[in-house]
Amino acid sequence: MPSKTVLESDDLDIGEIELLHVNKVGENYLCFLKGISYYNDYDFHFFNKNKCLNIKRVGGYEYLASLFVIDQAKFIDKNNNVIIMASSDSWVNCNYVNLYSQMVSSWNSYDSVYLDWADLSSRKKKVWLDLSADWSDLKKKNIENDIVVDCSRITDIPSLYCCLGESILGKKGYVGRNLDSLEDCLIDIKHQGKKIIFKNSNRIFTIFNTALNRKKYQDDYVSIMANIFKKYGFKVEFM
Repeated sequence: MPSKTVLESDDLDIGEIELLHVNKVGENYLCFLKGISYYNDYDFHFFNKNKCLNIKRVGGYEYLASLFVIDQAKFIDKNNNVIIMASSDSWVNCNYVNLYSQMVSSWNSYDSVYLDWADLSSRKKKVWLDLSADWSDLKKKNIENDIVVDCSRITDIPSLYCCLGESILGKKGYVGRNLDSLEDCLIDIKHQGKKIIFKNSNRIFTIFNTALNRKKYQDDYVSIMANIFKKYGFKVEFM
């Protein structure tokens, strides 16, 4: 199910965009908004000078960026594209905003750029997890079959949780980004004593059961993770 990034102005959701790109220019931000679809009878007047513009994350619970238009927008009407110069009361992480927006666009259009987490850098996997969390309300939370987690593509903590989310809830699924949030997510997942089977599990034992992690967590990381699954009724197997 597609889900776009929503624009808010004057406490109104005025439309949604296909893609957002933000560049830092001095103390301000040059923003390109592509493919705007306006709601109701709203139009480009919400981008006029001195207007406040909030860019909502997918799901609409938080803002990706909050902007204040300081220069008249320039319109490319044919494709509903808008360019504005804006300021912000808080720092805007342009790289993060742009990557998040690109990933939303990729997921909505089903192109191949960001449809698989495995080949992404650790930084991009973290954004994948953020977007998966925002997207998670669109995913079913009932588990009907045993779960197989193929550990062969896991290389680090972000990839572990990308893999768990996909294996348990399907593509773009989210079950946390660390041990604490894993437990929080499992509370909402319904199942009837299903198995979670970790294939090629030697890989995660090698990567995560390190002396450094034992010192940090006072136990083996994989054992803690397995016990969390068991706490919520899953049967855990390692292969």
